[in-house]
Amino acid sequence: MNSPSAPPVLLSLLLTTAIQALTSMAAITVPVLAPEAARGLGVNPALIGLYVGCIYLGASTGALVSGGFILRYGSMRVSQACLAWSGMGLALLPFLPLWAIPFTAVMIGWGYGPITPASSQVLAKAAPPHLMARVFSIKQTGVPLGAMLAGALVPPLTVGFSWQVACWSIAVACIAVAFLAQPWRKAFDADRDATHPISFNNVREPFRLIFSDPRLKLLAVVPMVYASVQMCVMTYLVTWLREDLSWSLISAGLALSTANLAGVEGRIVWGSVADKLGSAKH
Repeated sequence: MNSPSAPPVLLSLLLTTAIQALTSMAAITVPVLAPEAARGLGVNPALIGLYVGCIYLGASTGALVSGGFILRYGSMRVSQACLAWSGMGLALLPFLPLWAIPFTAVMIGWGYGPITPASSQVLAKAAPPHLMARVFSIKQTGVPLGAMLAGALVPPLTVGFSWQVACWSIAVACIAVAFLAQPWRKAFDADRDATHPISFNNVREPFRLIFSDPRLKLLAVVPMVYASVQMCVMTYLVTWLREDLSWSLISAGLALSTANLAGVEGRIVWGSVADKLGSAKH
C-alpha cells in the first residue's frame, strides 16, 4: 500500500519517466550530432567515445554523492537541478573552445547520474509491492525513450539549422521540464529533512554495502556489463552509419530510435515477467 504522504503512483511514474527521458536525451544528443559537430570542430568523430566517457565520469560521481542531497532537498528538487545541469551543459557546449568541451560532458553527467536514485526514492514509496518491478521497469524506459527522442529530433534540427541549434533546443526542453515540475515539488518532497547534513565522507558506504553481500556484488557487476553494451551502441551507432556506411544523418538517427524502441518494449516486458515470477533474479 502506498504511503499516506506519497503522491499517486501514476503521477509519480509519469513525472519520473519524463525527467529520466529528458536527461537521457541530453546525454545522447552529442553522440547523435557527432558526425556533423566533428566536421565543424575539425576533429575525428570517433572521439565521441571520450566525450561519453566524461559524461559517465560525471554521472558516476554525481550518483555517489547524491544521497545526502536527496534526503536534504528532496527527490524532486534534485531532479529539477539535474535537468538544469544537463541543459546548461548542452547550452554551453557550442560556446567553448575545444579543450573545454569535456567539462560540458561532466556537467551533463552530473545531471544524468542522480536521476536514478532520486526517482527510485519516489517510486519506492508510491509503487505497490506486487507491481514494484513493473513500475520501475516502466520508469527505466525513460533511458531508451530519451535516446529515441534524440535519434528522431536531433538530426532534423542539425540538418535543418545547425548542430549548435540542436544543442540549444534540447537544453531549453530540459530546463522547461524542470520548471513544469515545480507545482508538484511540495508533494514529492514532503518527507525531506532540511537539517540532514551533506557529507562526502559517506561515498564509501555504498561500496562497503555492495562488497558485504555476494548478491549485491552480482547485481553491481551484471548491470555494468549490460550498460557497457548499451552505451557502445548508443555512442557509436549514428557515427558508424554516417561515416562508414554513408547513411544520411536523419536515417542514422532513425536507426538509433528504432533500436531504442525495442529497448522500451523489452524493459516493460521483462519487468512484467519479473513480477510474475516473483523474483527479479530469474
